[in-house]
Amino acid sequence: MLPILGFFVFKGGMTGEGRYILFRSAGVRWGLAAAGVVEVLPNLPVERPPGSPKALAGYANLAGEPLAVVRLARLFGAEEPQGDELYHHILRLAASAGGARLGLLVERVLDADARADGMGPLSSSQSVNEAVVGNLVIGADMVPLLDWGRLLLMEERQRIDELATAAAERLADLKAEV
Repeated sequence: MLPILGFFVFKGGMTGEGRYILFRSAGVRWGLAAAGVVEVLPNLPVERPPGSPKALAGYANLAGEPLAVVRLARLFGAEEPQGDELYHHILRLAASAGGARLGLLVERVLDADARADGMGPLSSSQSVNEAVVGNLVIGADMVPLLDWGRLLLMEERQRIDELATAAAERLADLKAEV
């Protein structure tokens, strides 16, 4: 893990069982397997195309490539806290099987290298789209563990991919004009 200007880059994702990224979104502490997170970015400017899904914050320009940024709170229908988003983070996730690039906008990363003491029980009613796959036991706390590959419904993923293709074409046009 390399700290760079206040954010972290995980070369190829972090490896190793039992390592997690802990973060806060919609007032809840969540966990993601560190192997699925490529880097933790500061909140970046995003542009939201018309007709975007409700959960899509927009697309960030990362070195000429669009990164779809999804508001995790909106995926779960939660109220987003009011206030300054200056200190929010974007978790850039490992590319999906289809090659889509996705970032999750969260309130704050709390720990970029957390270790769990174990896994707690999960009832089937706790998970929409089976995105919550367990409860991490960290000290005396239970932290819901997300499977980033299950966060979006297939239709949401297809629409975001279509919009990402259009954003990439616009960025390519800008390069050609320069």
